[in-house]
Amino acid sequence: MIGEQIEELNRLKGEAQLDSNRQFIQNEINRLSLVKLNHEKELTKLTSDGGKSEQLGVITVTNYMWDQSNEHIKIYIELDKTDKIDKDEIRLEFLSDTKFTCIFGKYRFTLGRLFKPLDKAKSKAIISKSNKLVITLHKAKSEHWSSLQSTTDTTPKFTDDKNDIDSGDPEKSLMNIMKKMYDEGDDEMKRTIAKSWYESRNKQGMPDLP
Repeated sequence: MIGEQIEELNRLKGEAQLDSNRQFIQNEINRLSLVKLNHEKELTKLTSDGGKSEQLGVITVTNYMWDQSNEHIKIYIELDKTDKIDKDEIRLEFLSDTKFTCIFGKYRFTLGRLFKPLDKAKSKAIISKSNKLVITLHKAKSEHWSSLQSTTDTTPKFTDDKNDIDSGDPEKSLMNIMKKMYDEGDDEMKRTIAKSWYESRNKQGMPDLP
């Protein structure tokens, strides 16, 4: 788990002798803490309705169409003819000015990392007469967007190999982090990591550092 990785890195930080090494480790602790915080926020958001969504079996929607004017973005989602969704069953919630979730009936649609910020107060979602969900997102600034979503990830990174570090296996992820730090660190950093890894391996049966 991410919490265990942070604890391990904090232990390494305590053993490091040089300020540069401690800062080196702190950068990764900060990144993992941000990832952990974002995960917790998402979990809180999903459970804020008292578990009703899970009980109803919320269906995630991924198919949609969109167009734009200089003032707004419009997103269209086709509904089945048998779906009868009342306006009281539609909730448009903003996680930030570039990320939103729309819950409508038993469905959920989420988009993040939008190209530019939105005017949340003016944005809305309705069901059209042709039984489509129409989400109107007003742009914070009147302009043409070259795309709906940004291809730039603004999440702070310790290295460019984030996908290798954030694997689904916590033990493998921690090993990748420490290997990166070992490869990029100075002699003092290498000694600190080697000592910590040796102790962890003996206690937990972990593999040798590659």
